[in-house]
Parts: sequence; structure tokens; C-alpha cells
Amino acid sequence: MKFIILLRMIVNPDVEVFRITPIIGECYQYAESTTKRNDKYFTTNPLEYVGKLISIVSTGNRDNHSAIYTFENRIVNPSYEGNTCFIKVNCR
Repeated sequence: MKFIILLRMIVNPDVEVFRITPIIGECYQYAESTTKRNDKYFTTNPLEYVGKLISIVSTGNRDNHSAIYTFENRIVNPSYEGNTCFIKVNCR
């Protein structure tokens, strides 16, 4: 079974990531998506454990909207292109 998983990772290194709004108090990994297929987002970038979300600062509206996510290990400023993605994980 481990061989099949390893072979799959070599053949298809893309990891599915999600364009979700993180929830305060939950833990996440972060990456910028690199491709989109069938309304799903994938990345070849390494996933970065950013820890527990501490706060969200949101300003503006519509085209002038911006947000800043403050995690335990990093501050994430979502990309204008909308490629910022997260995966909810267990806290370490």
C-alpha cells in the first residue's frame, strides 16, 4: 500500500487545496494554488503549517476588499488573484 501512495505522489505531485475562509481557533496549512481543474484547486508548492488562526482583519468591500489572517506561526495576506488556499489540520 505504501508503494502505491509513493508512486501516486511521484506521478501526480499536485496536492488539492481549498479556497476557504479559515475559522478562528482552528489550525491550518497554507499554500498558493498553482492549477485549477474541474473547479478544484491544486498546488505543487510545499504546504506550510501556519498553526491556529488568531484573528482576521477585513477592510473595504467588493474590489477594494482586503483581509489579513494572523496565525500563530505566520501572517497571511491573501493574494489578489485568489490563489490563497488552506487545508484544515489537527493542531500540533
